[in-house]
Amino acid sequence: MITTVTTNTAVDVATILDSLAVGGVNRSSEATLHPGGKGVNVAKAVRALEADVVATGFVGSGPFASSLRAALNDAGVEHDFVEVAGDTRLTFVLYDMTGGSETIVNNPAAYAVAAADVARLSEKVGEYAARSSYVVFSGSLPAECAPETYRDLIQRATAAGARAVLDTSGPALAAGLRGAPFMVKPTLTELEAVLERRLRSQDAILNGCAAVQQMGVEVVVVSMGAHGALATFGDERYVVPAIPTDVVSAIGAGDAMVAGIVVALERGLDPPKGLAMGCAAAASSLRRYEAGVPVADEVAAMQPRVRVECV
Repeated sequence: MITTVTTNTAVDVATILDSLAVGGVNRSSEATLHPGGKGVNVAKAVRALEADVVATGFVGSGPFASSLRAALNDAGVEHDFVEVAGDTRLTFVLYDMTGGSETIVNNPAAYAVAAADVARLSEKVGEYAARSSYVVFSGSLPAECAPETYRDLIQRATAAGARAVLDTSGPALAAGLRGAPFMVKPTLTELEAVLERRLRSQDAILNGCAAVQQMGVEVVVVSMGAHGALATFGDERYVVPAIPTDVVSAIGAGDAMVAGIVVALERGLDPPKGLAMGCAAAASSLRRYEAGVPVADEVAAMQPRVRVECV
């Protein structure tokens, strides 16, 4: 089983507009609600790839949280959240069909997280890690949580026998690395921030990955959008160009990549096949409005098109 942890869950409101008039009145042609937050996106993608998953983390106690749970039920995603005071936040995504752009409004957490809530989550992480091959920690932390929260949760998961995967940014990433997760998936900007230097070439980026590995990380995957990904698995270095595909929405593509890699590794596939599955899952996710929902058959068809080069 794979467990995902989302400390900042959300309900995504996706609104499709013929065109976006900034400062004017906009009328949508369609609006839908989707369960969101990066770890939730990973859970949806893992389930879409036909692997067993449970989603945990924090969720509010209001109607938006109820909508999130109901949508996960509909998607067949098992969940066991720590309920906290307040409600789950809303995130707004505006799709401009004429301009071909998407505008995202990320709201802060609408719930309050106390120290006792973090302790409850730690207990759940330990419980599910003992039954999981991988525990994926994704997204930002609520304002009340110290940057070291992921570090502590990663150590709890590792002690229980699972491999920890971290996908976050800023101080939470820097502190989380001190927990020595098995894998991290920063963007190039996030990697540069952690190392406090610009990485201007492929070799520099791969050397940056190696520097992160020296902190106790086994796998580093740097996602670079349309430029594909660079990765280090132990002593091996890989270059993975993106495969061309129609793009409807880029939201959640990185989460789908994490899901694809982890599912492949859980199934015993080697690193090149894991990277191919991750990139194919990201490409499949790009074709849809809802974040983190690749299609298994589509991913299988795309994988042979992904060129993974060991350098």
